Amino acid sequence: MGRVLSIDFGEARIGLAISDELGLFAQGLPTFLRDTDESLILHLESIVDENKIQEIVIGYPKMMDGTLGEKAERVKKFADTLKENLKIPIALWDERLSSVQSQRILRETGKKYTRDKGSVDRMSAVLILQNYLDYRNKDG
Repeated sequence: MGRVLSIDFGEARIGLAISDELGLFAQGLPTFLRDTDESLILHLESIVDENKIQEIVIGYPKMMDGTLGEKAERVKKFADTLKENLKIPIALWDERLSSVQSQRILRETGKKYTRDKGSVDRMSAVLILQNYLDYRNKDG
């Protein structure tokens, strides 16, 4: 099945998570602070190479009514650029409310996410990936 990388795309911080080799469980990676798309692509290339990533899933920020806003267009453009550079499958996954859910989980576990905003991005990437894996594996 191979490993899957998850991206919670933000303007300043990029939440990342990776699956196990069987594609069953998601685990957070360190949040990446980016300055350019090029630096992010280089960082992702190294993760893909080091971990033998077979697929990438990117959180797709749809509006609550299901329409696409400006941020969704930015994510789609980035996904297309990533697909050209990495030559592996890229999936867009509806991420509505992932940040809210991440904050709730961190609050319930006693984490001080207000001081470490990267923890919310990392947890969002984990939730995006785990939801994607669960959906993909539900019939399997």
